[in-house]
Amino acid sequence: MKATPTNDPAPAAATALRTLEAVRPPQPPPSPLARMQKAVLMGTQLAARGIANEAATAAVLPWRMDTDTWRELAAMQQAVWGRLQQQNQAWVRGCTALVQEQQQLKQANTLSKFVEQEYNLLAQTGALVASQCAAFVGLMENVQVDYAYWVSQKTQR
Repeated sequence: MKATPTNDPAPAAATALRTLEAVRPPQPPPSPLARMQKAVLMGTQLAARGIANEAATAAVLPWRMDTDTWRELAAMQQAVWGRLQQQNQAWVRGCTALVQEQQQLKQANTLSKFVEQEYNLLAQTGALVASQCAAFVGLMENVQVDYAYWVSQKTQR
């Protein structure tokens, strides 16, 4: 059947698909096992990138150790050091804020108020630790990817 503006099956198919999606039950969140498997996969990928970078370094550096290479390596190291200093400053600011918050807590009159105050501080501490861990892992991933790109550029010269 030849498609014409009046008998084109595409709009009908799109409408049927939207209807199907509307009545399909929502997907449950991933199970703890699935999340653990995903974490293991990402950790394995991180380790594989590290090993690949090491192998590429062993292949490149002995043959390309000129002043430009040393300068580029120093620049990368300086950039990483700068990011680590920023993370450290964020950590110190976060810890300082937590100490100030703890010092400003009023004496709780009831156990429920005391528990509320303590768990609020605990939640803030957890958020600080989580953000620091995520920032550090993000930096590690960026360094690996950037270094792999740099090494690949060196091998192509």
